[in-house]
Amino acid sequence: MFNKVDTTKDVPIVMSRLNQHYEILEIDLTVARTLKGEEIHPYKVEWYNELKVFYAPSDFYIRLNSKDNDAIPIRANSTFTINFYRFNQIYITNEADEGCVLIWLASRLD
Repeated sequence: MFNKVDTTKDVPIVMSRLNQHYEILEIDLTVARTLKGEEIHPYKVEWYNELKVFYAPSDFYIRLNSKDNDAIPIRANSTFTINFYRFNQIYITNEADEGCVLIWLASRLD
């Protein structure tokens, strides 16, 4: 037996992040992007500071801020997160494969 709990009492207030901009990019991985990558053009804010790959159906690479920076490998059937790193440019490199990847970008604007 269990007791019914009144969930409306003593509920802590949760503060949301203020002034947050976010964007979800859908990138087609059936198109090959070679060499040091193709720049992906999200909505331009001064800086992003969070990136999440929800699901990668095939392998690809991300470079942040410059084509000359080290590539970050994202493997098929995986997720990936970067927090607290400032970037304003994203470059994608991949061989033509299958599927689309969803990338969530966020920036606190204050």
